[in-house]
Amino acid sequence: MRSFLPAQRDPFMSHSTKMRYQGGMTREHFTLGSRLRQVSYAVALSLALTGTAAAQCLSGGEARQAVASGQAQPLGAISAGIQGKIVRADLCQSGGRLVYQLSVLSGSQVRRVTVDARSGAVLR
Repeated sequence: MRSFLPAQRDPFMSHSTKMRYQGGMTREHFTLGSRLRQVSYAVALSLALTGTAAAQCLSGGEARQAVASGQAQPLGAISAGIQGKIVRADLCQSGGRLVYQLSVLSGSQVRRVTVDARSGAVLR
């Protein structure tokens, strides 16, 4: 069984904080798992955000006009009914109506949510 208590300073490293642990492992071995986890979260998030959609999304100016004219609720009103943190939101035309296509972060999962822009009802 390996002990992970510091044994001695690594003489080959220039950083004074880098220590060699019993069993030959360095501090970097312990942070490698967290770095891999961060990279996997970033890849999952980018894949979720680049999903293809059949809807035609509005530009920022068009979205502001739709909200100002009452065709769509403001995103703040929509977000009240969503569980998790909205990391991306697009106002799109789909099936003859306006919908918000949201990427929502819940814990470590990113999911796509489609919400009717006028009523706020979650469609999928």
